[in-house]
Amino acid sequence: MQCRSINVLADWKIRDQREDALGDKVKGKRRGAEVGAIINADLATNPPTPEEWEAAIGYRSIEAYRQGYLLLAVAPDLQMDKAVSLMKRVYGSTRRRYASPKQRARWENWLPLITSFEDAELSHKAYAQEFARYRRALDSLHFA
Repeated sequence: MQCRSINVLADWKIRDQREDALGDKVKGKRRGAEVGAIINADLATNPPTPEEWEAAIGYRSIEAYRQGYLLLAVAPDLQMDKAVSLMKRVYGSTRRRYASPKQRARWENWLPLITSFEDAELSHKAYAQEFARYRRALDSLHFA
């Protein structure tokens, strides 16, 4: 689930919509092979329209974006070695530019850490571990 194909997810979305639209034909059938065969037959005789594809791709893209995924488009005719090379470069630059850093520290933990450090500092017994926790908490802050 760390890398998703929007095309595959869009196909699943269309299949789910077709299953809902087929209603009575799939009602009472076992999920899996039976329902899949009915949906495949429907898709063979009535392929998805460009509008269906666009709606499904848009839905899945927005869903992935809202979950914090980076969205990349890849030409389908790339050779594997070229795709790997481009992915490293494009993913790296896109990640640096658009990915939001994962927040490791929770704000609920900041005040106890700060209080602990300040208490130790006030009593002139600041320990290295206290300072390290304090520094990690402050380093994790990112202001928008």
